[in-house]
Amino acid sequence: RLIPFLLRLPRVPGKVDPMQLSLRMRRLKEVINIASALLVFGVLHMSMWLNWTASLVSDPALRTKIAGVAWSISAYWGVALTLVLTVAYVPSTIHLQNRARELITKGKMAKETKGAEQWLDEHGFSFTLSNQLLQCVSILAPILAAPISSALKLL
Repeated sequence: RLIPFLLRLPRVPGKVDPMQLSLRMRRLKEVINIASALLVFGVLHMSMWLNWTASLVSDPALRTKIAGVAWSISAYWGVALTLVLTVAYVPSTIHLQNRARELITKGKMAKETKGAEQWLDEHGFSFTLSNQLLQCVSILAPILAAPISSALKLL
């Protein structure tokens, strides 16, 4: 119930146009990409602040421990935010894909199996690597922010 509400899908199943679903899919992908960029920036920012405290300590052993804790916290939030993006994207995509497939197979293209599959593929409703690569990278980006922040620290 939450996913159709968030995507503002109409309650009456017969009033949805496949092109509206295509627009919703495109907007969902845009939201995930923007959210991912903001979350990566947040994790990097937090990591830099946490690592900043290590630079104030003169003892190298303590500095290493503080940097390890900072990395652990950053990695934790990277994993947590990646899971949030995954939970937001995957069920929504599956719902939109199923709905589009249902509308296409019952509509004009129902007799043309190849035409229906081609339409779904062209409008981003298939789970092929070419259609989902950018979203996979966007979803996994927060988990990569901790190692990136460690690399930035070395600069």
